[in-house]
Amino acid sequence: MSAPPEDQREHFEQQIRELQAAREEERRAREAAERTSYAKSAFLASMSHELRTPLNAVILYAELLEEELAERGVAELAADVKKIETSAKHLLELINGVLDLSKIEAGKIDLYVEPFDLGLLINEVADTVTPIADKKGNTLKVVKSDVGIVDADLTKTRQILLNLLSNACKFTEQGQITIEAARHGERPVGFVTVAIRDTGIGMSQEQIEKLFKAFTQADVSTKRKYGGTGLGLVICRKFCRMMGGDITVESTVGEGSTFTVRIPVAVKARSSMQLSGIMWLPPPKAPTGQGGPDKRHPTVVIIDHDESVRELMTRLLERDGFETLTASDPEDGFRLARERVPVAIATEVVFPDADGWAALQRLTIDKVLRGVPVFVLSTEDDKQRGRELGAAEFVIKPLTGQDEMNRDALTRRLQRKGFRVVSAVDGPQALQQAREVAPDLILLELSLPLMDGREVMRRLRGNTDTRTIPIIAVTAHALPGERERALAAGADEFDTKPVDFARLLGKVEALIGHSLEDT
Repeated sequence: MSAPPEDQREHFEQQIRELQAAREEERRAREAAERTSYAKSAFLASMSHELRTPLNAVILYAELLEEELAERGVAELAADVKKIETSAKHLLELINGVLDLSKIEAGKIDLYVEPFDLGLLINEVADTVTPIADKKGNTLKVVKSDVGIVDADLTKTRQILLNLLSNACKFTEQGQITIEAARHGERPVGFVTVAIRDTGIGMSQEQIEKLFKAFTQADVSTKRKYGGTGLGLVICRKFCRMMGGDITVESTVGEGSTFTVRIPVAVKARSSMQLSGIMWLPPPKAPTGQGGPDKRHPTVVIIDHDESVRELMTRLLERDGFETLTASDPEDGFRLARERVPVAIATEVVFPDADGWAALQRLTIDKVLRGVPVFVLSTEDDKQRGRELGAAEFVIKPLTGQDEMNRDALTRRLQRKGFRVVSAVDGPQALQQAREVAPDLILLELSLPLMDGREVMRRLRGNTDTRTIPIIAVTAHALPGERERALAAGADEFDTKPVDFARLLGKVEALIGHSLEDT
């Protein structure tokens, strides 16, 4: 066979080059889109947390004003303040939805798999939702729930069931809502289903197709009549899929809907990648060689002129299996980093006698340290500059005016219930107040300056004078597993901001052992 003409061969080669170039352009565009999507989700997650702190103050002050106006007999003004409180709580619902959705999309939500009795959980959730069903004249019935133990994320499963049952109650009046669970096989391939049926308004096929799209409801008229953010079902389906399951729906207009949750009997867990707003690399497995296992741990270099910050970071990281090297100035930190080539570097950018920004750039462009992520933990709020200089993440050290507002609002509400309140602005002051005052109970914010709230709890539990004082840990950064970590560190109870004051009082009452009405 004769060779193809030269011009034909060149034509083929040109086509191949164009195809390769098109594929490369497509790859770059896809990666850029993924980076943009991740950045958007990460931004939303960060902003949602930032919004919760001032919103907490709005809700607390609104509740305080409402109580005071009601006592003074100014019913009309009290009703207006109630509207402020209701709107703030509705805004909180939206923020929580955006926060959950953005964390899922940014890959910042992990599964915390544990064995639990799914039937007991179903009955518990049904009991919680029954008052909501009663208000609409509905009958709520658990047809079957005896499905045994599953290994799954308990918190996410509860949230899924609560959302679906609450929706069934919302869209049904004078009707019937039933829950039926079934088990299909055993581990490793078995799964369970929970079907939630209602006799409510139902949906068309067109409405069903919009159901799992963010910020979308069945149609505009439904949103006007029933309200909601359009995020609940989206989040529930994403949680299900994270666990290897799904949610399906069948519905007929005017007859009702059936939502079916399916999750594996044994969900596969994923390792956590986030701690306190900072993206950490998980400790790598120790390599093995001819001489046996290498016992060294991954190292993190901490650079900060504040000794208390270095001490806190060391404790947090060593607790999670890292070794740490610390330096009080950028020059020493750079030297240590080059000597050890750590898995990560955490640095301040504000130093009394050095240019921290120049030091940050030096760390990120050094040929030996290239590829080592540098995390900035700073009192200076300039995330954009940090990212431009190569920082992998930028976290502002926690001390804001909003903290003072929240302390003041919560203090005044507790004082109205007869408590004497002593407040502290940071971890060391909290320890000192606890020793001097010996309070009946401690409300402890986990994100404290100078000393982490978990470390405060450990020290309280380690001191004979304070070890038995009940502690309620409180935080606006309610990341997955936060409750479990707080209880493990020594908390007796856990709550999230914005604080639901009635809920908080119930926890206080349970811990101090008597009714608050007696105070």
